[in-house]
Amino acid sequence: MPDMNGIEMVRRIRKVLGDSTPIIILTAYDWSDIEDEAREAGVTAFFLRMLFRFVLQNRHIYLKKRTIRFGLYYV
Repeated sequence: MPDMNGIEMVRRIRKVLGDSTPIIILTAYDWSDIEDEAREAGVTAFFLRMLFRFVLQNRHIYLKKRTIRFGLYYV
């Protein structure tokens, strides 16, 4: 985002949506140095992109095994 960073975006979203909507930061970087500022701005949680890759790989393995076991179609 050329004109603002993620924390500023969270502040703007919070002004419009209030506190009832969760805001999750998805990042590939270490967020520990901005965590306090981000939480004050209204961030609900942080997820690392590597987590999603791991989850997707495990889901893929599970579906392949299930396909072999039950004879279901899976690409």
